[in-house]
Amino acid sequence: MFFTDLGDQVLIEVEDSGLGLSLDQLAVVTQQGYSTKQGEHQGIGLALVSRYAMLYSGNLYLEEGELGGACFVVTFEKSLISI
Repeated sequence: MFFTDLGDQVLIEVEDSGLGLSLDQLAVVTQQGYSTKQGEHQGIGLALVSRYAMLYSGNLYLEEGELGGACFVVTFEKSLISI
């Protein structure tokens, strides 16, 4: 995981060592309820991340990670965040 708030944006990267994803799959994996896992309460995390990134004028990108799996990069405008 990597995090920085240099400039006007906050950038967060999270990657895994799994099989990875194609760019075409990004729209699918960010749909609420989509999961490769069995059971209840799955498929929530990436849907929320995508929704909040858009809410704060940001984006969710998919890259190939250094570990061979997916690397999700989230950016958003830090001026829109009030703590």
